[in-house]
Amino acid sequence: MPNAGNTKGACARAAERRLAAWSLYKRGASFREIGRQLAVSEWTAHHDVHRRLHELDDQERQQARLYRRAILDRNRAMIEAAWPRAVQGDLEAIRAVILLHKEVRELLGLDAVKGEPAVDVTANTGGPRVEETLARLRTEASERAALRTAVLRYVQLREDEDPDPVP
Repeated sequence: MPNAGNTKGACARAAERRLAAWSLYKRGASFREIGRQLAVSEWTAHHDVHRRLHELDDQERQQARLYRRAILDRNRAMIEAAWPRAVQGDLEAIRAVILLHKEVRELLGLDAVKGEPAVDVTANTGGPRVEETLARLRTEASERAALRTAVLRYVQLREDEDPDPVP
């Protein structure tokens, strides 16, 4: 049965060797040269460099996920703050919500080229789907605009029919 202390030490040494291999690789060393300098085979040098590349890739993806999550949370808070005014017909709030939803769609890849998979917004933001929200916002804005137009026409007709009497 292997000793846990030896395994831990071997893992630490392998991690250090991967960093050294990566450093040599960045300076232009071939896998054969890396292997020679680190006293390992060419295959091990190749494996170490590629393992380090995967580690860096994983770190970068994790940082991108954290960044995306922070931006989505920020946008959700701003949408929630602007939403009550947007549904009341405030044009600036409507514009803000539409721009924020556009940024959310871009962050989630929903504006991707046809045929590319889109990300499920519900899973990433915990809120309603962006497209459904935009459609509802557009419908509500159109209804409010139509109502305003009808009210203005009604007021204009009333003024035309019954002008204010002159005292």
